[in-house]
Amino acid sequence: MHIIARYLGLSIKKNFAYRANGPLVVLDEIMDCAALWLFWASLMELDLTLSGWTDQSLGAFMGFSLISSAVSTLFVGAWDIQSRAANGTLDSYLVKPCNPVLLILLERANFLRFLVTFPIGVGLAVWHTPWKHAGALALGIGLCILSTALLELVVLALYELAFWLKKVDSFVTVFQSALSIRRYPLIFFGKKLALFFTYVLPVAFVATIPTELVAAEHPAWSLLAIIGPAAGISTLVWLLWRAGRSRYESAN
Repeated sequence: MHIIARYLGLSIKKNFAYRANGPLVVLDEIMDCAALWLFWASLMELDLTLSGWTDQSLGAFMGFSLISSAVSTLFVGAWDIQSRAANGTLDSYLVKPCNPVLLILLERANFLRFLVTFPIGVGLAVWHTPWKHAGALALGIGLCILSTALLELVVLALYELAFWLKKVDSFVTVFQSALSIRRYPLIFFGKKLALFFTYVLPVAFVATIPTELVAAEHPAWSLLAIIGPAAGISTLVWLLWRAGRSRYESAN
């Protein structure tokens, strides 16, 4: 926790290194949040109907989507794994008494963007959730954070392939484009696709299932389905890192 707090402080200082930069970053995040709200508000004006979903459900969905976006900003440093593995410059992380992957992520994580977007997302989710479903809301937020982290770990695993392939940007770009599906309720898509994005990649747990939880339309026992993807993704990241370390050649 001390290391995270240290990097959080450094991230805030970086954003305010120039007087105008910090406020502009905050404004940019607020405008992104407003754009999401405007997108769904425009669709609702066109009488878009989602089976079993109310305006309140859609508001909660927007909140979970923003929470997911905030968590994703903490994983932008995964790109550095590719460049440092290819250039042989991982040494400074490997010799420190801390998980090297965590250090790489923390070094580039933009905590200011997180601290702006995350509270807005939580506020939206809280505002559109009945008080009697407060427990489901807390569980939904936890699921949203966990599933987003797992999806970002898949991106990290793709970057770990750089130990063998050197350049993996194209694979990551394609995968991240596919992940844009998490911005929409999975009820838009076919049953087979929905099953894949629930039991293989936990996209449904980002916003769709948390929204159904707070609307009391999803049985809590079915949340155990995230255990399989969580175990598989975590194991994949760990195995690729260990195998990549054995192939790594330092530039020093």
